[in-house]
Amino acid sequence: MGGGPEVLRAKLDQIKYHGHGRGILWGQVASTRPAVAERATIAQTWPTRLVGLLGCNALPEGEALVFPSCSSIHTWGMRFAIDVIFVDRRWRVVSLRPGGRPWRVVWPVRGAWGVVEVAAGTLGRIGLKVGDQLRIAPSILRP
Repeated sequence: MGGGPEVLRAKLDQIKYHGHGRGILWGQVASTRPAVAERATIAQTWPTRLVGLLGCNALPEGEALVFPSCSSIHTWGMRFAIDVIFVDRRWRVVSLRPGGRPWRVVWPVRGAWGVVEVAAGTLGRIGLKVGDQLRIAPSILRP
C-alpha cells in the first residue's frame, strides 16, 4: 500500500467516520514482513480510551488496540503483559516497549503521536524496529 501520510490519515478518518473502528495494521519494511495485527481497533471514544484493555484476560495474537493522539500509557489493573509501539503522525515507529507488564506507567515518549498495543511477543516475532513505517487499512470484519 502506498500513498504516504495523506492516505494514512484518510484511511484512519474513514474507519472513524464509518464507525467500524477496525482495520488491518502492518509494518512495511520488507514485502515478507508479517502483519503487526490482522485486526486493529481504534480507541476513539472517551470510554474506549479510558477502559482500554482493562477487564480483558488477554489481547489475542493478531489483534491491536490503537490510541491516536496519545504519547503515554499505563497498565494499571491489567492482567497480562503487552508490547507497545509508539508512532509519530506519519505512523513511523519512534519507540518500542516489549513486554510491558501490568501495573506500570510509560511516561510520554518524545515525538509520539499515537500508541499501538499488541500481544506480548509480537515485536520479537515480527522484528519491528524504530524507524519502520506502519500502515493501516480498513477491512470488512464480522462483528
